Amino acid sequence: WNIVPRLKSTQLVLLPGSQRAAGGFPAALQLSFGTWSRAQAWRLDINDPVGFDFTSATLSSVLESADARGITTGVDIEYGPLLARGSTCEAETILQPEMWYRFTITDVGLPAVAGRVVFSVQTLTASGGSSQTAADNIEDVSAFLVLHRADAAKLELTSAPEVGAHFGAGVLVQDLPARLGEQARARLSLVFTGDAAEQQQLFVAAEDLFFKTMALTFEDSKFISDSSRLSMTSGEALLGELLMPLTAGLEYELSVVLLLPPELPGGVVGATPAWTIEIWEANSTVSAPNVTCTNDGTYAPKLPIATVFGISLTPLVVASNSE
Repeated sequence: WNIVPRLKSTQLVLLPGSQRAAGGFPAALQLSFGTWSRAQAWRLDINDPVGFDFTSATLSSVLESADARGITTGVDIEYGPLLARGSTCEAETILQPEMWYRFTITDVGLPAVAGRVVFSVQTLTASGGSSQTAADNIEDVSAFLVLHRADAAKLELTSAPEVGAHFGAGVLVQDLPARLGEQARARLSLVFTGDAAEQQQLFVAAEDLFFKTMALTFEDSKFISDSSRLSMTSGEALLGELLMPLTAGLEYELSVVLLLPPELPGGVVGATPAWTIEIWEANSTVSAPNVTCTNDGTYAPKLPIATVFGISLTPLVVASNSE
């Protein structure tokens, strides 16, 4: 019988900038391995979670190197088009024995369910048809995690007077549309596709907005402790510890007090800052968060901001005896 050598140092990683949550698109994958035998093609099968979609995917580059440490600066080599069948893809590529290869696959669709990725790879002695046999292979390799998804919707933005404002004035403006340069309150609904445990953390940020405090509620229950403010590249974010577990599928209300800057990209009528909403593990740090659930920063509704007009009244005729 034929003994098929095992591929060396096989890895499949999700590249930075990719969608990470279940159902996300597009994602970019990087497959790398070392060969023992000569081959004319390779095949990638993602066994779990079910539902990876390579239909729109493209093989964008193949690098070859004689040294595993030099694969990041390897030589570009020729390759054929990516052929896809659901969660399986393959391409004709001349692979030399005892060399190292790195393949970049773009525009991949992630499965609708979260979970740890398990995959298998084969190199093949032919580029298609029934004559294909395995040159090298490896099965059931564990890779990256497809995250649970956080779905945000129903954004409302109203004025929120500063603490200490005149009570009557506060009552009058608290339900009015928010204005640039002033404090506001944002309310939106959140649905998570996975459970979250007590002491995990809720992270909320939005481009160019400066968050102050937040509350997460379901019916009359409060789910987060006092939140801490984090300085970001653009604006300020909030991080709060969960006081009790979150249940997948329930619709929670997130309320955030924030400061709108004097100006926003897109102006009053076109401002659409992207919101990032995530669940972090309890031991996460800001520099290296262990994310379990995310919306990938894809929620970017139009902000309902009021336009401010200046009005001046001047009498056309002044009575002769007026003061």
